[in-house]
Amino acid sequence: MCSLPVEVVERALTDSEMTLILVKARSFGWETAMSLLFLGAKDHRINARDLERMKDEFARLNCKTSQEVLNFYQLRKQAVAVESEQRRLPQLHSI
Repeated sequence: MCSLPVEVVERALTDSEMTLILVKARSFGWETAMSLLFLGAKDHRINARDLERMKDEFARLNCKTSQEVLNFYQLRKQAVAVESEQRRLPQLHSI
């Protein structure tokens, strides 16, 4: 849903701030954010104080700014793909 490489999304799930940004960028609600936070949390547990802090942080996030962060990662993904394609050796054809 974010058009990002799997490894980037996996990394984001272990970083609560990045998880919140991606969820906000896609205009999902707190329930979705909370589910993903628990999924990425160690032993799938988050204490109540930390969860409340994350909820407040999620509420403060700006949707447009979060979308700009997501766009940056998507553009970086495209640039890496182009660079990888340019580094490829030309195929040899048998005669």
